[in-house]
Amino acid sequence: MIKLQSEKLVKDAIIKETLRVRLSIAVKQLNWVIRKRTIALSFLYNDGYGVERDMAQRLHHLEEAAIGGQPEARHNLGVYEINRRKIKRGVKHFIIAASHGNSESMKALKELRAAMIICQEDFESTLRTHQAVLDASNSPQREAAFAAMQFLTLSRRVIHENKPREDRESEPFYQRHNNETSTKNV
Repeated sequence: MIKLQSEKLVKDAIIKETLRVRLSIAVKQLNWVIRKRTIALSFLYNDGYGVERDMAQRLHHLEEAAIGGQPEARHNLGVYEINRRKIKRGVKHFIIAASHGNSESMKALKELRAAMIICQEDFESTLRTHQAVLDASNSPQREAAFAAMQFLTLSRRVIHENKPREDRESEPFYQRHNNETSTKNV
């Protein structure tokens, strides 16, 4: 009786931890979507696509995305500031974006270094940080996870292709559509 209760407590603890981890992942994914949406809105306001062209709104959404950690938005703010002749602010944006792995900002910093606008020390420091971020994103665990995802996708495709045609047509549309588009991309 005591053993069954302790097993139930362990199972409950595992379930709670699993739910906590899943919730944490879902929150991170939602934050990523919000940041991506924010930078997309800045592009829409810049181009006037679907909305009236509004530079104030563009800047607002770029700043929101940059605060949220989007290196592309930070890079675009750097370009904006450089074009306004606010060189120090633009360089700061480029340094932050490059430190988060944005290669376009690193290229811009190289050009600014060649023009002797930033000092060699700041450039080298940013370059080291940029390289460390790129190296960290190429970790063995990430490569193993990517290989596992490729294997799962391939095995799912093979299973799907070996199903009789009538079984495939009885699948819900969204599964058929996803399977069809994933096979076309290969």
